[in-house]
Amino acid sequence: MSTISGFIVTTDAGHARDCIDQLPMLKDDCWPFLPAEIFAVGPASPTLQYKDHHIIHFGMAVKEIETEFSAWLDKFESFFKTMSGTTEAMVILGSETIRSEHPSGRFIYHWKRKNGAMGQTVVWEFSGDERVLFQ
Repeated sequence: MSTISGFIVTTDAGHARDCIDQLPMLKDDCWPFLPAEIFAVGPASPTLQYKDHHIIHFGMAVKEIETEFSAWLDKFESFFKTMSGTTEAMVILGSETIRSEHPSGRFIYHWKRKNGAMGQTVVWEFSGDERVLFQ
């Protein structure tokens, strides 16, 4: 079994909810799975936000994703980059299979939006582990 979890930071929680609502439900999704049910957007609250930044949490358990994790990561990356106001995203893959070759059994992927002038193409800075884990 593997777990995929993480978060997306956005300044536009309403648009994020709309984007999530456009995702298929698990029963209607196809591989790589990115169903609406895995996401949670907390209610707007001055106590739970910082400078109008909202956190979207997600997580799911999957079976034997390691050989196709790169495809899932590509789908997730395309998804969060369509959300206006997204400033950051992080994914953590935990895997029992990977533990035999990677002591922690965890791989971390992080994207941060770089600030640019209005009208310029959005630039994302990526850091993290290998995207293709097994061939």
